[in-house]
Amino acid sequence: MIRKYSMPNRSVIFIYICTLFYWMSMYIYLPVFSVYAGSLGADLTVIGIIVAAFGLPQFLFRIPLGVWSDSVGRQKPFIIGGILILIAGSIGLWLAANPLVFGISRVLVGIGAAAWVVFPVFLLTFYQQENVGQTMGILNFVYGASRVIATLLGGVISNVRGEKFVFFVAALLALVSLGFILFTRERPVTGTVSQSWRGLGQAAHNPLLLFVSIAGALLFFAEFSTIWGFFPLYAANIGASDTTKGIITMMVTIGAMMGSLTLSPMVKRWGNGLVIIISSLMSGLTLLAIPLTKDLFLLGSISFIHGLGYGIIYTQLMAMCIYHVAPQLKGTAMGFFQAIYAFGMIIGPVISGFLSNNYGLPIVFYISGLLCLMMIGLAGIKSLPRQLA
Repeated sequence: MIRKYSMPNRSVIFIYICTLFYWMSMYIYLPVFSVYAGSLGADLTVIGIIVAAFGLPQFLFRIPLGVWSDSVGRQKPFIIGGILILIAGSIGLWLAANPLVFGISRVLVGIGAAAWVVFPVFLLTFYQQENVGQTMGILNFVYGASRVIATLLGGVISNVRGEKFVFFVAALLALVSLGFILFTRERPVTGTVSQSWRGLGQAAHNPLLLFVSIAGALLFFAEFSTIWGFFPLYAANIGASDTTKGIITMMVTIGAMMGSLTLSPMVKRWGNGLVIIISSLMSGLTLLAIPLTKDLFLLGSISFIHGLGYGIIYTQLMAMCIYHVAPQLKGTAMGFFQAIYAFGMIIGPVISGFLSNNYGLPIVFYISGLLCLMMIGLAGIKSLPRQLA
């Protein structure tokens, strides 16, 4: 029997805990990632390529993983496989002695991250359709919590044990996430290969999913160019230590956590369209303000507001992409959405690395801010539902 929202069973709890450690393993080193890559000999352009190496395999593998999981009606084996690859990539980052090996290891981490496409589908098998918005909100809250804990912990560990040791901790965290997912029970969903690939064709012609996916690409272009790309370098340039960079980055994730939980009541009160406008303004205007900020306390405050806007709109897009999608096609729809936004993760850092090398870091934040403001256009499409359950 599919559960309504009450006391979650053990498998649901373990999925959330697995999610926590899964993303912690990928975010714990981000406060020092770009700086450490530079210490291995990478310039800003190469750093941008390495950051983008995380998004490329997600772009390539998320749709096939979504279709494949739908075709067999299972998600757990794909999560296990993804975490095993994540462990290998984290070990590679720890042992890398040059930018090439570091970049290849980052690709492996990206392959492991592609398994995220089946996490929300796996979780939704335990709940009813009308809870999709709330379920995505809680899942993204846990995702945000992993970023808060990881970015703060990563900065502290780096200060105490050095930047390289943080990558070893990342491998341990991925191993812990594997342990928890192994003890979950799966609810197989009936599906066929033909249904799944036909569903992919239908998804490609679904106006709402297309617009939501394009908005996701704009959002992740901005996030991986700035907050999870060159933002630590900017903070370091105005005097932030590793610990301070971790704290400031943590402010983004705290805001994102709060945003993910406030989405459902906001949409119920104001509707999807107005909430999209508000969150897009929060995300875009704060990025435009960052290059004008030289005070670390003010930078942390702006980062919090940006995170709040990001948390709202990302959760909103994630819920809309699978809203009213048949259970046997949710993985396909989620894979399509995540693959398209992964494209933004790829080109964002590459383009930003080139631009920052030639025109300085501020232009990265200006372009990213404008792209976030473009998401306001999503509020005007005719197929946008007013509410999310």
